[in-house]
Amino acid sequence: MSALLGTLLNLRDSATKPAPDAWQLRPSADNFRVGSNLPESIFMRTIDPIPAEALLSRTQTVHPILRTLFLQDLTSSGFPGCSFAWDYPWDEHWNQLFSRFVLKHWWNAYRAGVFKVFFIDPADTSNTSILRGLLHCWFIGRQEGIWLGRFSPQRKLKKKHSESKLKMRNQIQQHRRQTLSTLPVLPAVKTLFDNIKTTSDTEDTSSQTLVKVPLPWRSDEFTQFAQKLDTIYAHKKITTNGRTFVHAFILESKRSTSAPLSPLNIKNVPQKLPANCYSKKYWSTLSDSDKQLLNPRDPIEWPSLQTIV
Repeated sequence: MSALLGTLLNLRDSATKPAPDAWQLRPSADNFRVGSNLPESIFMRTIDPIPAEALLSRTQTVHPILRTLFLQDLTSSGFPGCSFAWDYPWDEHWNQLFSRFVLKHWWNAYRAGVFKVFFIDPADTSNTSILRGLLHCWFIGRQEGIWLGRFSPQRKLKKKHSESKLKMRNQIQQHRRQTLSTLPVLPAVKTLFDNIKTTSDTEDTSSQTLVKVPLPWRSDEFTQFAQKLDTIYAHKKITTNGRTFVHAFILESKRSTSAPLSPLNIKNVPQKLPANCYSKKYWSTLSDSDKQLLNPRDPIEWPSLQTIV
């Protein structure tokens, strides 16, 4: 149901641009009045055949042509809108009519084989209550999201920024773990970056410069060790891919160091690291109970930087 709604209401982001916000637009007063007084006979129109290319997907997606057929059906049937009336409850006549159009196209798509790669219990497809219940829950979630501003351009931009930062952070972590797996170091050292919290974020500044976001809780020795791993990884990539490739595509060579952060209001500090992974300055700010919560392990001996080149 969610996949179909994503196509019918054009909710899907593309690789180059976010989904348009037309689905959030409320019907005008005149359209709402007309739509709220339409008879049951508007559902009598037969939907145009679904083209064969819309049935070839090997992934759980719904072809865009189904949106075209949906809009054609709404227009030809005389329904003066292309989305729900979000300011009104589910039981409002407009929303009940629109939901029936959605279900009409769901059944048509199901019979045509659009959902053959989806995991659907055949018994559920003939149960109108289940299908309407799913659609009702989806409506409530979207309506609440609109009211709370979850789909605003600002929220979308913030989400995109957050996802980009997480992607870069995950990439740095993966490279460090990969590098450690090839080095002759103790098990306690190999696992230092298993927790994503031990890897700093990367900020993309207004000048399109990538800068490291320091971790104030991390000791200088731990930070230097992380930087050495980044250098080793970049050096290996230079050997295999060339210096130009590394400078253009490898984060480890593109990130510059930002100014130190104040060690105040530090959050998301990983637990159970060796004691000398934590900064002495940060450690001195903790209460006894906070130290117990961190539950540090015994200090480790940092591998000689010369021996791991």
